[in-house]
Amino acid sequence: MKFKILVIGHHIIVDDYQTFWVEAAKENPDLDITLVYPEKYYQNGSIVEANQSVKNDCLKRITLPTIFGENGRQHLFIFRKLEEVIDKTTPDFVYAIEEANSLVTYQIAKICSRKRIRYSFWSSLNVYRNYSEMYGYLNPRRYLFNLSQKNTFKTASLAHFTTTNAHKVAMKQGYSGDYIISQTHGVSDMFYDAYKKRKDVTNKKKITIGYAGRYWHWKGLDILIKAISEIHHNHEKIDLVMYGDGEKEVELKELAKRLNVEVTWMPAVSYNNMPEVFLEFDIFVLPSLTRNGINEKFGRVLIEAMATGCAVIGSNDGGIPNVIKNNGLLFNPGDSENLKNCIEKLIETDTLKRYQEKGHAYAIKEHSYKFVSRKMINQLRMKLGI
Repeated sequence: MKFKILVIGHHIIVDDYQTFWVEAAKENPDLDITLVYPEKYYQNGSIVEANQSVKNDCLKRITLPTIFGENGRQHLFIFRKLEEVIDKTTPDFVYAIEEANSLVTYQIAKICSRKRIRYSFWSSLNVYRNYSEMYGYLNPRRYLFNLSQKNTFKTASLAHFTTTNAHKVAMKQGYSGDYIISQTHGVSDMFYDAYKKRKDVTNKKKITIGYAGRYWHWKGLDILIKAISEIHHNHEKIDLVMYGDGEKEVELKELAKRLNVEVTWMPAVSYNNMPEVFLEFDIFVLPSLTRNGINEKFGRVLIEAMATGCAVIGSNDGGIPNVIKNNGLLFNPGDSENLKNCIEKLIETDTLKRYQEKGHAYAIKEHSYKFVSRKMINQLRMKLGI
């Protein structure tokens, strides 16, 4: 008889994020894996609708309506009819891809506790948060986040942390239970396929430095623009191209104009078009830094950029150094002079080619969905005794 795992999470509404579980199901025929995710969900700045087409793979999929799922309240949504699904699927284990403080995790925990089903929660939180200090007495998140976290820490059979830092944060918050540490972020094959079309940088007259993502305050894009302004005094062979949108767009454009930095501003593109965007870049920069308790938990965009053959530079902050390791360059968070030095080092053709090739090889070896899925499932088997 197969061991039944019910996987519940909002982000697997995106087809590519389901690839992790497709690989898990293919390599583990003794596991019966069912995915549960929203019919619609506000993700990455827009409403995403679940793809309802029938897929020819080893997974079962169930989509459910939500409360607050379309309002961008990531930690404050719940599923409708979730208990009915759990009753119908009779799982041996429920794997929640949600943080301990999320309201949906509280919902899952309560159902599983009543029915005596083992369950786990997931966390990539690498900055300590005290919700009683973060939110005022009249803010409901102060009470809901504390309630959910306390209950989850007490009743979960297992925790899945994506980094050792995330585990340390949870311990500081009060978690003392069993756990595994493993990444769940993988790279779609379309990024590796794009690498085959990358042009050699040897004869390029200009090197293109790029960014793609949201223009949020903690993304540190002001630091990138300042670094480029300092380089332009000595180098005329750099183009800066930025894809995205967000709350800081006007402010960033004003900064670039004031510092006399020419930027090619491009609108955000769909996920499926990202491989072509990365092919435009020779160097990808992720200058995120911790601001107001928010930082880059992982930096998935980095491994996607490396997979397509970009050399990468990232700030030594949050989850970024754990992703880049020694396969790109790191600079001190918020330090435009240090970032400038990294860029100047990489725009030398031989160094650039070496890091492009090194990053691509690293992405293949450690960030394919098959690799990250196998690593996590093996740990899960040991903990669950399956």
